[in-house]
Amino acid sequence: MCDVLVGGGPVGLLLACELKLAGADPLVLEAADGQERRTRSLGLRSLNARTVQSLALRGLVEPVERAQWEMLDAPAGERQDPAGADVVALMLEILRKGQIRGHFAGLPLLDPAGGAAYVMLRQDRLEEILAERAAAMGVRIRQGRAVTDVAQDESAASATLAGGQVVRGAYLVGCDGGRSVVRRRAGFAFDGTPPTMTGRTAVAELADPSLVTSSLRGPGGLVNLSLVPGEIATIEFDGGPGDRDAPMAGRARCWCGPTGTSPGRASRARRPAPLPRGSARPPVRRRDVRTT
Repeated sequence: MCDVLVGGGPVGLLLACELKLAGADPLVLEAADGQERRTRSLGLRSLNARTVQSLALRGLVEPVERAQWEMLDAPAGERQDPAGADVVALMLEILRKGQIRGHFAGLPLLDPAGGAAYVMLRQDRLEEILAERAAAMGVRIRQGRAVTDVAQDESAASATLAGGQVVRGAYLVGCDGGRSVVRRRAGFAFDGTPPTMTGRTAVAELADPSLVTSSLRGPGGLVNLSLVPGEIATIEFDGGPGDRDAPMAGRARCWCGPTGTSPGRASRARRPAPLPRGSARPPVRRRDVRTT
């Protein structure tokens, strides 16, 4: 009998690989599928030193670092603040120099112990790397399988899918994020905090992109050009979304809400282009970084 993992994000995929190495038969059920998995609001994820060390044990540091350089090189043609005050441009430069050592706030700290470097990567790209490894190991991954309920009896645990299908396994593991169905149904307590902001990502072409720098601040939040060309992220300090499934009131809200101004309108929405591949820089090693 298989072991069912609910959630095919980084945690679920890496755990599936570890279970496969131990001789188990993991089955990953992931709700998202295809394009839905591509764009996430504020989708960048930091991999701190301990995480990078763990990935090194499985030979995953090189593809992760390569993917980081592909991502950092992607916005090279975007308009940046020539005065050097552009926060995004500054962060990119610090990352390129390998000066960030595992601090979540992004402080350019140097690690005197010589630990692994901090890596910044989009979550969907990290998932792609882990999914490729899992598939090569023979792990079964089923996308578009939203789990709506879980249960157990004397002989097995079971997951009920949105279409009514029931999947049974010897064990069932919840790797399905902060609003976990598994956690709620199992009654596991989670003392979280209420949201204080709303983050959104738009995939669009602007009517006049020259009006937008990579970071535009305003009284209600900020707007950033994403590290993926054609993506725009907004952050609104509005106490969090009241209804996560509600449609956007209009394009103007996306821009005027955070900044109090409108740098132009989106000419049309589009599907995101794939990240460029094959032109990545080599990974930065500690010996390549000059410290002062």
